[in-house]
Amino acid sequence: MMAEPFVTLRLDGPVVGKGRPKFARLPGGGVTTRTPEKTRRYESEVKSEAQRAMSGRPLVHGPVRVDIRVTCLAPDGWAAWKSSAALRGAVRPTTKPDLDNVLKAVLDALNGVVWKDDVQAVSVSISKFYDTKPGLSVEVYELDALPSQVSRKPAA
Repeated sequence: MMAEPFVTLRLDGPVVGKGRPKFARLPGGGVTTRTPEKTRRYESEVKSEAQRAMSGRPLVHGPVRVDIRVTCLAPDGWAAWKSSAALRGAVRPTTKPDLDNVLKAVLDALNGVVWKDDVQAVSVSISKFYDTKPGLSVEVYELDALPSQVSRKPAA
């Protein structure tokens, strides 16, 4: 039997990966960094949806598994047979956003909302598919430590 997710969230619309930080020189000779506005906006949307989905529940404190599914629209100019194959999963997106950047944006957005810190994510699955509408779905599963692992004493 498959365990139920601790929390599930869904965002409709184009998925945004975490952008590279922007650097600027300060008048005194220092450097400042800034997250791109598009990234900040998207992370804020993910965070808001996670807060709604959590509905006041406390943060997860142990390890978690995170399953992420990114859906993209097939290009308008594709032949009907290719669009149909894409919707069946026989053709998969090899376009932006990069999955590693999506993962980073999602994990960062869930800090302090679903878990304390994304170091708690010990297992991740992320995939891209074509669908009739673009979007992001995220499922977070609590992973329980096995009693034998918790109570095991180090070998002498």
